[in-house]
Amino acid sequence: MPRVEQEHLASALTVNLVSEPSKYLGLNFKLKGKRVVDFHYLVDKLSSKLQGWKAKLLSQASRTTLIHSALQSMPLYAFTCFRVPESICNKLDAITRSFWWGHDQGVRKLHLLNWNRVCVNPRNREGLGLKKFNLMNQAMLAKQFWRIHQNPQSLLARTFKAKYFPRNSIHECQPKPHQSWFWRNIVNRIQKVERGGSGGLVMVQIFL
Repeated sequence: MPRVEQEHLASALTVNLVSEPSKYLGLNFKLKGKRVVDFHYLVDKLSSKLQGWKAKLLSQASRTTLIHSALQSMPLYAFTCFRVPESICNKLDAITRSFWWGHDQGVRKLHLLNWNRVCVNPRNREGLGLKKFNLMNQAMLAKQFWRIHQNPQSLLARTFKAKYFPRNSIHECQPKPHQSWFWRNIVNRIQKVERGGSGGLVMVQIFL
């Protein structure tokens, strides 16, 4: 786009024009697909958050509260926009799991219960309400689809419809390789939920 048009568009939208955007609200503008290196900052961010906390000096109830209030909320914005690689989610789970059991990351210690069992139930089902990061990511992407489907007159829904499925329903939309990675993440996720039946929708309700 010519510089003159860029300046005109920035003026109309009352936003600043930057020559080389890098990050916005913590998200990298220069993502090249779901590369692990693009999302490793989430692991670094979570690890640095724990450096000031002494897990051994906290009760397990206190550690659970800190996980709810701080650790599991940190990657939510990235989870809402992108399908984060599963290896990154597994690393986030490992860091959280080590903190909850009261030992440092990388230290081998006997865990008395499998982490899948710990995260199986939300609070309203007599569980701890802890979540696995991979399932959180899937639920947040499904929530974006739900917003588009339930609010078709919103700016987001009208923009996506005009660009990606002007003549079809969003349920009939087939993402193409050249389309936005963000859009393909949303459509691919909801197609998996629909193929999986009501279980996927239950997963969204539990995690949101």
